[in-house]
Amino acid sequence: MLYARGEPKRARALVQRARNSIEYAQEGHSGLRLELAFYRLANDNALSGDEQRACLELVHLELSQGGRSPGWDFGANIARARELKLSDEEVHFLVKLASVINDESPMDTLTTFEQWPTGAPDA
Repeated sequence: MLYARGEPKRARALVQRARNSIEYAQEGHSGLRLELAFYRLANDNALSGDEQRACLELVHLELSQGGRSPGWDFGANIARARELKLSDEEVHFLVKLASVINDESPMDTLTTFEQWPTGAPDA
């Protein structure tokens, strides 16, 4: 929620702490990894191109391995992406990505987006 409330410095610090946690690395916590990657993609306009690609590759890998986070509300993060003036295409991608993460849409709905990684994800 810190990203969505416009507090990117605090949000980045909290995301980094979560990414460094033991829980983040444990099997069975793909939902956490997906949510944190989504937050960064939707809200952190300080991400470099390499960092964006790394987030997308992580999401691609987790989704390919069956990871999902049903019922999670990404609405505030999508609204924040609009406030940050992401393009309509980028916002549309985030809406579809949220739908896949929530297990409401199949993963192949993302293949039409330019930013979606192609090929098999690296494990």
